[in-house]
Amino acid sequence: AEDEQNDIGEIIEQAPEYYNYNLVGIIVHRGVADSGHYYSFIKERLPPEGVKSRWLEFNDELVSLFDFDNKLERECFGGKEEITSISSITKTRSRKLITRTRSAYLLIYERSNASNIDLKLSSSQN
Repeated sequence: AEDEQNDIGEIIEQAPEYYNYNLVGIIVHRGVADSGHYYSFIKERLPPEGVKSRWLEFNDELVSLFDFDNKLERECFGGKEEITSISSITKTRSRKLITRTRSAYLLIYERSNASNIDLKLSSSQN
C-alpha cells in the first residue's frame, strides 16, 4: 500500500488500486503555435445498456462517433501523413508526405474506482 497525507498532515495508507486511472477525454490542437483550432474526444459516461463505452468527437457544433482504437494515433500524435492531391490543371493525382498539425494537447483521466472511493470517504465521515 502507498501512503499520502491528508489536509492536516496525517498519513493515510491507500491500496495500489487507488492510483489506477482511465483515460476519459482528450483535447486536441490542430494548427501551429500561434493559430489553430481545438476540439475534443470524450468517452461516453453512461452508455446504453449492453453497449461498450464509445468515444465521441466534439468539434464545434458537430458531434460524431470516434473510432478510438483505429484513429487515435492519427488524430493525436502529430508526425507525418501521406495525402493525395489532384491537379486542377492536369487532373492527375499525386501523393506527398506532409506534417500532421494535430496533436493531443491535454489528457483527462478519471480514477478507475472513483465511485468506490467516494463511498468509502462519505461513509467514514459519518
